Amino acid sequence: MLSFSIGGIVGTVLQGPLMKTAGVFPAMVGEFLASLALVVLASVIFANFQVMMAVTFLLGVSVQGAQAGQNALSAMYYPTVIRSTGVGWALGIGRIGSIIGPIIGGMMLSVQWTPQQIFMAGAIPAFCAAAAVIVSGRLQGGASPFRPEGGSQP
Repeated sequence: MLSFSIGGIVGTVLQGPLMKTAGVFPAMVGEFLASLALVVLASVIFANFQVMMAVTFLLGVSVQGAQAGQNALSAMYYPTVIRSTGVGWALGIGRIGSIIGPIIGGMMLSVQWTPQQIFMAGAIPAFCAAAAVIVSGRLQGGASPFRPEGGSQP
């Protein structure tokens, strides 16, 4: 959808300054929680086209912005000598969701799920992603090079 893609461009461009200002973990958690709320909202307002386009734009900002931030987050876990390989694997694994997602969506439609129910199911990955970033932030502790001076972890 065009509004999601345009939102994704905006989110990707804003991701670096957001992480620099807020810190990588608070920014990522905030984006995934925003995605969670927006997916639930999209399932409720599905019939209103104009509002749905605005929500879809904001989903693009949060989802694709967070995806760009995941690259920086994954780089924090690998030593310099294997960082490019580790980040490459993380990006590759992430592409699996891009392949499997439409297949799962098609399967949901084939068993008569409504679009609203499919949107609600989309809240599960957003919740899991927010939880994973929170746990990751706790494990990383104060070692984050992406945290602003005087900032705190989630």
